Amino acid sequence: MAVEKEFLTHVLELFAGLGPLRTARSFPA
Repeated sequence: MAVEKEFLTHVLELFAGLGPLRTARSFPA
């Protein structure tokens, strides 16, 4: 759905802004 796509895009942008270290901590796997 469009809403889900927009949400996922926003989340990805947040991760990109936080940096790889913060993302790695959120997703240890």
